[in-house]
Amino acid sequence: MSHISLSRASSSSGSGEEDVASGEACKLSSISSRRPAGVGKARKLVPPLKVDLSSCKYELFRLIAGRLGWQLVPEGSSEWDMYWTDTSISQERLINLKPTQRINHFHGMLELCRKRSMAKHLSALAALIPPELKYDFFPQTWQLPGQLNAFLAAAKAAGKKQAFIVKPDAGCQGKGIKLVQGGPEATVLKHLAGLATLEAVAQQYMTRPFLINGLKFDLRVYVLVTDVDPLRLFIYKEGLVRFCTTPYKKPTSKNLDCAYMHLTNYAVNKTNSDAFVAPADSNEHVASADDDDEDSSASKWTFLQLRQYLESQGHSWCSLWDSIGQLIVKSLLSVAPHLAATYRASAVDGGPPTSAAPPANTSSAVIGSSIKSSKPLVSASALAAGSCRCCLMLTCGPG
Repeated sequence: MSHISLSRASSSSGSGEEDVASGEACKLSSISSRRPAGVGKARKLVPPLKVDLSSCKYELFRLIAGRLGWQLVPEGSSEWDMYWTDTSISQERLINLKPTQRINHFHGMLELCRKRSMAKHLSALAALIPPELKYDFFPQTWQLPGQLNAFLAAAKAAGKKQAFIVKPDAGCQGKGIKLVQGGPEATVLKHLAGLATLEAVAQQYMTRPFLINGLKFDLRVYVLVTDVDPLRLFIYKEGLVRFCTTPYKKPTSKNLDCAYMHLTNYAVNKTNSDAFVAPADSNEHVASADDDDEDSSASKWTFLQLRQYLESQGHSWCSLWDSIGQLIVKSLLSVAPHLAATYRASAVDGGPPTSAAPPANTSSAVIGSSIKSSKPLVSASALAAGSCRCCLMLTCGPG
């Protein structure tokens, strides 16, 4: 796991993707009850970690808790060491944490979870960054409905040669995503009228993605944030490669609605029964390099498989991974000032005057960033990040 820590001077949270985490978690074992090596009396046993999973719907966490020997506490109990929740947390909950308690979200993380907020922060920082730093890893983005007129003007100027992808602000698992072609305002508005909500982002669609076996794919990268003041994060070196299940063609009026061709979301493509290929031996198993060669046709790979494939084609994995690291850091830097200010106000300044302020690392969060690559493959400018989403520890959120 790569570790990155940034000082304060740098400042100006279900879809079947939990299988990587499950595989890693199954390798862990609780050692609290083992007798230490050597002669003599056994040390006093360490009490099991008490965890509250009453607000977590994912069975994976109960499986992990059981394997690690953790103790589940009943709903409503305040006697827990770790609280795991699928949703964002309130300021009041953070303020009332005991010094020994931990929770898997930072207050204010919705700025990272919501696509419009993330676009706002990325665009604001990009406007301040010198051109030589190449803050150009995300496509041009419009926040709707506030920037609707600017989007319509850009779509009209681009014409049918340019497609745009519109994503609901709070959407997940590919739900509500729509591709539209540029053209007259009336035509674009007609397509937008079919959306469930206009609270969304519109982005230029990458029409020349890097393909494997003719299929579009993305990389699901997992990032553990352990502190926001200063920003401290770890990038997990393994992750998921999610493939579309219909060979890619440039968007036209005839294929704009083909989700299996354009959307890499696992939740979308696993429903394509005619083309989806599950990794060997499993319903939800993620293949490794030790699996059979036929697993190379699976609709989901590990990073190890992708690395082996890219290097066999003459591409540099190290260069690509370096670009991904830069992308992750730049993305989080855009929201770091907001997260730090919110956390200080909640966990320090807002704390009860009669109690000790909780330590700076009472919270943690795992972010899942979806990354796509265009041609050429390994330059930072060739990478385009989807909006980051808050994800559960060891698993990613619905994708």
